[in-house]
Amino acid sequence: MIERGPGVPKRDLGKDPETPRSKSTSPRPGAANIVDVAHRAGVSVATVSRVMNRPELVSPATRERVEKAMAELDYHVNRAASGLRGGYFRTVSIVVASLSQPWYVMLVRALRVELERHGYATLLYDLDHDTSSLVRTLESLARQGSEGVILSTGDRLDDPVTVDALSRARTRFPLVVAGQRVENATWPTVQYDDRTGAREATEHLLEVGAEPVAFLGGLSCSYLGAERFAGYADALLAKGRDPQEWLWPLDGLGFAAGYAAVQEQVAAARIPGGILAVNDEVALGASRALADHELRVPDDVSIVGFGDTDFLPYVSPSLSSVHGSVERIAESACGAIWDMFAGREPAEIEIVRRHLVRRESSRKG
Repeated sequence: MIERGPGVPKRDLGKDPETPRSKSTSPRPGAANIVDVAHRAGVSVATVSRVMNRPELVSPATRERVEKAMAELDYHVNRAASGLRGGYFRTVSIVVASLSQPWYVMLVRALRVELERHGYATLLYDLDHDTSSLVRTLESLARQGSEGVILSTGDRLDDPVTVDALSRARTRFPLVVAGQRVENATWPTVQYDDRTGAREATEHLLEVGAEPVAFLGGLSCSYLGAERFAGYADALLAKGRDPQEWLWPLDGLGFAAGYAAVQEQVAAARIPGGILAVNDEVALGASRALADHELRVPDDVSIVGFGDTDFLPYVSPSLSSVHGSVERIAESACGAIWDMFAGREPAEIEIVRRHLVRRESSRKG
């Protein structure tokens, strides 16, 4: 289910935001690039790209200004340098937190299907959980003339440097962020209802008698981790439990991090009845650590993951997990991109619901 949030204040979409002008002199004839054309015409790089490839989406006056700048600079599109891309220059960039995480691979597949269905090629960028890399990537995309960008990350984006980079990028091309809402954002957001999903998962563990329930995912750098912990805390506080007592920290988000964290806790004789893990990889690492201590899942400890990656039905025991449709996320993110390409104002927030998929790892009796 997707809920549309209130629209942002209307902006004049008939006018392109000005691209900052270079201090350098005009390039010599034949040496100009797409950024030079944007500077000369006083429009964004994305608008120049649309004039070359989707002129019907650009007002006649803006199109004439861009074409005049191209003629003055003797600018010609280098199709070979663009990789030909089937004879067209229509590209949307996908930027994700980490391709080492299977959930992001699933999301990229879904985004590519949706984008290619509308005739767009994709460029893929892996941040490897490095927000400084995000700032550099956004600057690079502006120079390369990316027509639009979809960013998906659970890492926090609310530090001033990152917010400034995102705000500047939004003036240069359509930008959608999937996963988290930043206060005073100037870009549309596809947000996941992780708090509700985590609360449902914790309530399920309590209902099957898997107490106490530990939360495996204490990570200050993760926005989504904080949302999932908040849902876990909601469920425990409703039962009069202290959510901090069984909060287990992690050193990373992969299989090894889950394994190491549970090894440390079990070695200290802290054995819960249930574990809610911040993602599926952490949950599977935890499951292996329990097995190494001859603790059975779910007979001794029940486990629920987060993300519902596509191989979970095939592990043993099959892993319960909180599901969120990557197809719905892709549809919403691309829908916002299409709105901006067409000069329409997208919804400020779209919320994708989560729900628990129950499998063997959390079944008792």
